Amino acid sequence: MPTDYGNPGPNDGSLRSVHTRKALVVFAVLAVVSTRAAVNPCDPLLVQPETDPNGYRLRGDRCEGVFVRQVSGSASLLIASFTRNFAEFDPRSGKDLRLEWVVASEARPTTLRAHGLRRRQYYRMDAERPPGTRSYTWPTTVLGNLDISRRFLGVLAWTDMDIGSGSRRVHLPLQVGSEPFRSPLRGYELILVPEVELMEIFLTLSSIGDGPARTRFRDRPLSYGYYPQLQGVRIPISDLDRTGVYSLQIGATQRDGASTTTGFWFYHSGW
Repeated sequence: MPTDYGNPGPNDGSLRSVHTRKALVVFAVLAVVSTRAAVNPCDPLLVQPETDPNGYRLRGDRCEGVFVRQVSGSASLLIASFTRNFAEFDPRSGKDLRLEWVVASEARPTTLRAHGLRRRQYYRMDAERPPGTRSYTWPTTVLGNLDISRRFLGVLAWTDMDIGSGSRRVHLPLQVGSEPFRSPLRGYELILVPEVELMEIFLTLSSIGDGPARTRFRDRPLSYGYYPQLQGVRIPISDLDRTGVYSLQIGATQRDGASTTTGFWFYHSGW
C-alpha cells in the first residue's frame, strides 16, 4: 500500500501544537534572560571588596557600593558630576532621592552614574533607564550606610546622540533631591576630578548645531590657583544662548609640566 506523506496522521496536529508551545516557552525564557542580561548595569572592571556588605554589586535595578581602586598609570580627568540643581539631603533619613532630567533622544536609553568624592572612599552607582524615561527614584540605603552626603557625591546622566558623522555621549543635566523642585537654577555645575595635581585648567565652549560649531570662548583659564590630586574641581557653566548640544573642551597643565585634555558634550534645553 502506498504511503501518503502529504496527509498528516490523526495525532500529528496535536504533536505539532505541543512542540510549538514548547518552542514558544523556550523562546520566551531566552528572551527574558537576554533582556535581563542586556540591562545589567554592573561594571565588571570594578573589583568588589571581600565580605563587605556595602560592596559594589547588583541591587535591584542598579549596581551600587564601594570597590577596590586599581592603581592608574594615566593622568586622566574624570567627569564626576553634571547637575542643574542638587539639593542638600540627609543620607541617613531613609528618604529616597529623585533624579530628573530632560530627554534629548526619545529612542535611546539614559545611563545614570554616581561617583563618591571623598578621598580614599571609592564608591559608585550605575543604572540604566529605558528610552523616554525622565526620572529615577534612588533608594539611599547604601548612601546612608557609607554616610555619603551631597558634599561627597557626584551624579551624571547621559545618552548617545548622532552628531555629525558619528555618535557621541551627550550628558543631560540632572536635578537631584528628596523634595520636588520648584524653580530650576539658571546654570549648571560640572565636577572634574584630576588623577594628578594640576597647575591650571582651560575651557573652550562651543555650541553644536546643523552648521559649523559656534565658539563661545576659547582656552579660558579657570584661575582657581590650586587643583589637588583626586579632589573635585567645581566648574560653573552658564554662557549658553540657545537650546541644543554643546561641546566643552577641557585642557589642563600638570604640576610635572605635562598636559592632558578631555572632551565633554552636554544638552541644554533652555533655562
